[in-house]
Amino acid sequence: MTLSNLGEDALNVAGTLATLDPTVTITDNLGTFGTIVNAGNGSNGTDVFVAELAQDTPLETTVDFTLNVTADSGYTRELTFSLDAAPKVAYYTEDCEAGAIDWTHEVVTGSVDQWHISTEQANSPTHSWKCGSITTGNYANAQDAGLVSPPLLVTAESELRFWHSMDSELSGFYPDSAYDGGIVELSVNGGAYVRITPNGNYPKTYRTLSGSGNPYTGPLPGVPCYAGTMAGTQAVFDLAAYADSTVRFRFRFSSDAGGNREGWYVDDIRLFGAPESAGAPSPVAGLTITYDGANVSLYWSPSTTQGAVYNIYMSTNAEIEPVNAFYVGQVTDTTFTHTGITDTNGFVTYQVTATMP
Repeated sequence: MTLSNLGEDALNVAGTLATLDPTVTITDNLGTFGTIVNAGNGSNGTDVFVAELAQDTPLETTVDFTLNVTADSGYTRELTFSLDAAPKVAYYTEDCEAGAIDWTHEVVTGSVDQWHISTEQANSPTHSWKCGSITTGNYANAQDAGLVSPPLLVTAESELRFWHSMDSELSGFYPDSAYDGGIVELSVNGGAYVRITPNGNYPKTYRTLSGSGNPYTGPLPGVPCYAGTMAGTQAVFDLAAYADSTVRFRFRFSSDAGGNREGWYVDDIRLFGAPESAGAPSPVAGLTITYDGANVSLYWSPSTTQGAVYNIYMSTNAEIEPVNAFYVGQVTDTTFTHTGITDTNGFVTYQVTATMP
């Protein structure tokens, strides 16, 4: 710990560390900082505090501490600070700056899809996904379009986090009701998409009737959603229930037949998990396999995680996933040739995962 001195020279500076948090046991609460001169800094690097965190402490617990500082001539002061215990770490990141490799977009119902990479708004640094006009105009009516992630392996205690901004049509009489808006959906292991709910729930709900009392013309009547005006807001979704599943996320924006505004911007899409999950493998996208009668060649798209390495697995049993069958090898490139494979007209399947070394 480093202390800064903005007053006169302080001699024999010492500190006593304390906390009321039941998840922390302080086993050495005393530290010495020596003399800290005016405008100087002092560290207890040779006499550190020691605190132990309980093993069952929830991830991202904030622990509050007090430090009682003393020095010669009767100086005393109480300082307070907080530390995040066992913070979750990002193991997948998409900042949209490279064109959002391996992300796709599609019409869900109807015929309109306005998802595209935009520079109009961004959380960091200059690009984001937008569902709306490619100019400064408004999004199209009667739209139901989805932005789809590549397949991603969800690890323990994971969360989906992203930043987004929105300007969509609300009811003029019922401000909690939306004519246009967005939701997040998830497909598990190639199954049907289902809506998932953010921490704190969606703030609005799609209308069931139009303003004239006729049936609502959008595709999701009565469904909770993001809608209205939001600027630079972070959304968090708990994915603990999907641990060890391969999923795709779909950001779905829909509008009714009348009235429109700017649209939905989505940026800095990340998966966070337990610290030990930071190096957990995730499936690569775009895997292509060719066979020439003796050698199997594999090619795939580069991981979005900088510095990732690739593990190759093989299975000859249709009932066993390759990652649970035979480990072939590890490479840093996005191609691999498995030599000496004789065609027996049997079942052979490969899987490639990306992980941090």
